Amino acid sequence: MNQKVRRVTETRYLISKKRNGDEIDDPVGMDVMEFDEQGNMVSFIDYFPVKRDGAKVFVIFHRHTYKYYTDAAGQKYVDAYQDSLKVSVGKINNEGRVISVDYVDKKNRVCYTESHRYSDSNTVHTSSLFDLKGVLKTTVIYHYNKDGHIITMTSTDNKGNVTYESNYKYLTFDSETNWTKSTGAHIRGHKTEEFGAERVYIYYP
Repeated sequence: MNQKVRRVTETRYLISKKRNGDEIDDPVGMDVMEFDEQGNMVSFIDYFPVKRDGAKVFVIFHRHTYKYYTDAAGQKYVDAYQDSLKVSVGKINNEGRVISVDYVDKKNRVCYTESHRYSDSNTVHTSSLFDLKGVLKTTVIYHYNKDGHIITMTSTDNKGNVTYESNYKYLTFDSETNWTKSTGAHIRGHKTEEFGAERVYIYYP
């Protein structure tokens, strides 16, 4: 994202194919992301819709928080919490990118590890998940355009079989060139789900 973003509210929709063209259905989810002035995400709250008194309202599904720190050797880390429970520890490189993650259980024991690799142009990001024996479980490859927006995501199992794909298109942008409307599709096997999303940004002064 460009400039100093303080908060992003993203609302997601499903798109149904109708005889008179595409029709956007009711919202299926909403995320609120908050960042510090250094650009680090410090809070992520995901909401899902429920019906109350005949109207659709959003309620909190999970609240995620992130705490950043540096050890005595100068290595940067980020601890992630879900609803106050610590769920992972990430190691950050000098460019501010997460290069590895240890996922922990309720007793703070590592149960899975994840490695992250980035191409020199930062247009390809590969994330690989391993069990405690070092056996590969899944790999996710993200491709980004020159503006840093994700355009495709492909997930494969430990045999290299594609299990899930997503693609994204960006339609409108605000004055800071951050996208405000997008569309795309999630593909799992023979099932394709088309979606749209809208974002509203609040910036630091």
